[in-house]
Amino acid sequence: MASSLRDIGRAQDSVALLTAGVGAGSGDLDDAVLAFLAPALTGAGRAREGRSAALAALAAHLPRYQRSVTAYARLLVEPETGP
Repeated sequence: MASSLRDIGRAQDSVALLTAGVGAGSGDLDDAVLAFLAPALTGAGRAREGRSAALAALAAHLPRYQRSVTAYARLLVEPETGP
């Protein structure tokens, strides 16, 4: 349903639906939910968060560099700090 909402221009509703799914702890579907959340966030004008969601979904499935990719995902959405 979330993809259909995004496809008809209701990206914010798609994000809300998928975000609720992430918060509900969908178990082995968590990464799938994040994978669909990524384009929904991008469609809602939140591209950095979308890239972060995509990397977070991917990280658990990498045979190496899981920590690095997880850190990249986190850094995309953390507030920037000045020098």
